[in-house]
Amino acid sequence: MKKIIKTDNILINLPLIIALIIVLISLFIEYFFDAYPCELCSYARILWLVFCIFYILFKNKIIIFLTLLFNLGISMYHSAKQYQLIDTGICPISFDKPFLDCNLMGFTILGLPLSVYNIFSVIFVILIYSKVNHLSKNKTPQ
Repeated sequence: MKKIIKTDNILINLPLIIALIIVLISLFIEYFFDAYPCELCSYARILWLVFCIFYILFKNKIIIFLTLLFNLGISMYHSAKQYQLIDTGICPISFDKPFLDCNLMGFTILGLPLSVYNIFSVIFVILIYSKVNHLSKNKTPQ
């Protein structure tokens, strides 16, 4: 008898689901709470979308992993700027929307800026993605 929901399929698609939820939450916060992103937040959002595209279409493990590492780096850099651990001046304001200064903590949840949550999310997705790759390598054909 076949299982209706296979746990392997859920685990394989979990990184993609998490990435899509992150992008949807960031859009929800932007449009319903008028919390416009700074430039670094926009880059992190774009990297999540790039991750989704490569995860769905190309399955290129190196590019997927590099995308996650770049996203982690941007989020760590952004958090360091927000907590004033580094000072590199203000982020350039671009696009046509009223972007926030990257040094400011604009929208926070439980006192933490979204860049900190993005760090945890990226690490979590890296761990799940590593587990998925490990399981797919060890899977024996039936």
